[in-house]
Amino acid sequence: MYNILKVARQARRSADEARMLARPRPEPAPPVGRRRSGQRSPRQSSTAPTTRLRLVTAEQPGATEYLVGSWPGQLRVTRYPREDAPRVVFLHGGSHTRACWSSTPDRRAGWAPQFAASGYDVHIVDYIDIGRSYPVLERTAEEVLDGLAALLRRIGPAALVGHSLGGGLAIKATERVPDLVEAAVLLAPASVEVRNPGVLPARAGEAAILPREVAVEYLANAPKFPKADLEAWLATLVSYSPHLRNAGSGATPELKVDPDRAAVWRTVPALLLLAEEDRTVAPATAARTAQAMGVPPTLLGADWNLPGHGHMFIVERDSEAIADRVLGWLAGARQARR
Repeated sequence: MYNILKVARQARRSADEARMLARPRPEPAPPVGRRRSGQRSPRQSSTAPTTRLRLVTAEQPGATEYLVGSWPGQLRVTRYPREDAPRVVFLHGGSHTRACWSSTPDRRAGWAPQFAASGYDVHIVDYIDIGRSYPVLERTAEEVLDGLAALLRRIGPAALVGHSLGGGLAIKATERVPDLVEAAVLLAPASVEVRNPGVLPARAGEAAILPREVAVEYLANAPKFPKADLEAWLATLVSYSPHLRNAGSGATPELKVDPDRAAVWRTVPALLLLAEEDRTVAPATAARTAQAMGVPPTLLGADWNLPGHGHMFIVERDSEAIADRVLGWLAGARQARR
C-alpha cells in the first residue's frame, strides 16, 4: 500500500511541476520524490483549505521568465530585460508574491515597471513556497539564500531591493556574496534582533497564513493605504513556508545580522528605509537591526517628508514618490562607487 501511495504522490507532483514549469525558456524541473513520507502538500494542509497561490502573468511587454539555482534552492525569476543596464533584483515579503512589485491594489504601475522605465534591467524573484515557485513547505531561509546567491552569480553584480522578509533576505544575501551586491535597499526589513512577540511561531509542515484581521490591522492601517481597494490586495496574499515565517519573525535565528560580517556594511551602500505608521516593523524595532549593521535608518516622514505610510508603503498612495527617491539614492550610491 505504501508503494502505491508513493507512486500516486509522485505522479501528482510531476503533473504539478509540468504545469508550473510550462513557461518561456524553461529549465529542468526539480526532481520528484523529495517529500517526506506523510508530509502534506499545501493543498492538504489543515490550516489552508486552499493554497491561495496565484499564478500571475508577466504584464510588462518583453518580460521573460527563468529558473535559477538547483533544487531545493531553486527560484523563479521574472525579468524586464534591458541589456547593458544596471541590474536590480526585487525581493518580496512574506504572504506576498512578485506581483506586489508589478502593480498596486488600485491598479497603478508598481516599482518594477518604474525601475524598468528608469533604465534598469529588472529581475523579480518568487521564492520557493511562494507565488510561482514550486510550493514545498519544508524549504528554509538558507535554501532561499542559496537560490539568491545563484541568481547573482548568473546575472552579475546588482542592487538588491527587499521589502519586509525580502529585506531580511537581502541583508543575509549581501553578507554572503558582498562582491555581487552593488547596493542594498532595505524597505521595512524583517528586524529580528529581537523576536516579534506579536507573531506566533508557525508549525513545521503547515503553511503559514496571514489572517485577514491581522493583515488589516498591521499591514493596511496607514492613512496612505488604498483602503477602497483593500479586497483586491487581500486577494493577492498567499500562504508560505513556516520556516520563512519563523525566520522573518525572529523565532529562529537565520536572518539575524552576523556581527562577524559587519565590515560588509562599510563597503556595500545600504539604505534602511522605515515608515512611522508601520505596526509590523516598527521604527523602534528596526533600530536594533540598524544598530547591528552600523547603518543609520531613514524615516519616510521625518527624513523624506513623505508621511502617512505604513508597512506596505511599496503599494500605498504616493509609492511612486518613494520609488523616485530610492532611484535617486541608488544613482548617488552608484556614482560614489565609481
